[in-house]
Amino acid sequence: AERRMSKMEGRDDGTSVSVSSSSKSKRERKKAKAQIVSLVLNLTSTFLYMVNYYVVGPTSSKYMSELGGREEWGAFLIGMTPWAAMFSAVLYSVWTNSGFRRPLIFSAAMLATGNLLYASAYKYDSVTYALVGRAMTGLGGPRGINRRYIADTASVESRTSVSAAFVACGALGMAVGPGLAVFLEHFKFDADVPLLGDVQFNGMTGPGYVMAVAWGLYAIVLVLAFKEPVRIDYRAAAGGDGGKQSENIVVDFFRSVKAAFKLMTLPVVVCLALLFVNKFVAEETTSSAPMITKSRYGWDVSDVGSLSVGIGLLVVPLTVLVGSLARSHEDRDLLRYLLSFALFGVLLLIDFSALWESEREPSKLTPLRRELVWFFSPGPFKYVVGNVVVFSGLQASESVTMSLLSKVVSPRLAAGTFNSGLLSTELGTFGRAIGDTYISLAGLVSLDMMLNILFIPAFCLLVGCLILIDRHYKVLSA
Repeated sequence: AERRMSKMEGRDDGTSVSVSSSSKSKRERKKAKAQIVSLVLNLTSTFLYMVNYYVVGPTSSKYMSELGGREEWGAFLIGMTPWAAMFSAVLYSVWTNSGFRRPLIFSAAMLATGNLLYASAYKYDSVTYALVGRAMTGLGGPRGINRRYIADTASVESRTSVSAAFVACGALGMAVGPGLAVFLEHFKFDADVPLLGDVQFNGMTGPGYVMAVAWGLYAIVLVLAFKEPVRIDYRAAAGGDGGKQSENIVVDFFRSVKAAFKLMTLPVVVCLALLFVNKFVAEETTSSAPMITKSRYGWDVSDVGSLSVGIGLLVVPLTVLVGSLARSHEDRDLLRYLLSFALFGVLLLIDFSALWESEREPSKLTPLRRELVWFFSPGPFKYVVGNVVVFSGLQASESVTMSLLSKVVSPRLAAGTFNSGLLSTELGTFGRAIGDTYISLAGLVSLDMMLNILFIPAFCLLVGCLILIDRHYKVLSA
């Protein structure tokens, strides 16, 4: 009898252990599923933000003209977003020390409001509304949150694949944005919408209204489905050096800044400089297209949007190609090749004929001079080829620069509030902002000479980058 009782107890213990492990396994699967959903939502905000950034490009100059401003201000309208994003990135970096859910929800709310204000500028005939709307879009920019999420939650084994997904989502957004702008050009109607009143939907206001709805829906999904991820090393993420975090957020932030600058080695500075020039020249190339193509070739929004879509679609296969080349070539060598490729594209965009020929009317030129002007000035075909070459080379070199930065940066600088991810985001955003501002200034100086005003300095900057790589070639090894 005692033996039977013993066997029954053993069976009971085994059953309880089995039930316990089964419930634990279910909890782990449920937790893993929630983590995947949160990661997808994080990457979705990357995609939506890049769509949002590029969707206004083809119509920016036209919109400013309709609102009573000058077409040359179109680039400045685009540039309001990166200027504002520079400040919000720092705030989000501090905020994400305590979690990701609230910053992402706040970001989506700011983006929805900014887009609604941008679209409403047409109704109120206000340039100010459009500029403030784009600034609010920048304040809602989630790129800093997205990078921090990956840095703090992705394991070493999965970080490469997650980073690749981040780049792919951004690249897809770059292609979808201009495509959406071209698609919305076919719609024009008025509607009475509750709370908003009379809504005038067209190719200029459509991007704002569509993106406001998209961000509103995204915010709702965030509230319902996003769960806080488990950080791999919370103390390092919050304190920057694995030390104890101060209760004073301001003191902790400045301590993190001070520690970061102490860890800024020469290879890190070189990589950040390359990243700034990359974004500056790329922004010059893409954001100036509406003004240049309209004044020189008479293109409309559909033509500019189609060019942008074509360039954006090249980014994903190009990223894959560079990834395969990286297995057999060092990053510093790839940077040389890709920047030289971009440099060739810039040469195609410079109007050499304008450097010696002041007369532009073909009827007043001799046949020989007419042929020389045609050969040395960028026609539509040469402009498209130059645009594709420049953007492709720079986009590919950006991924290589980021790869090199991750290898030469100190592990202590890779985490914390003021980390290498934030630094690269800030430098890249600053490059975009300066590029957009410079385009507006160049347009105010001369639309006829705009190509040379933009791309002769770009040529010099890229040459400077190649010299910089050559001078510091040995320290750029990893």
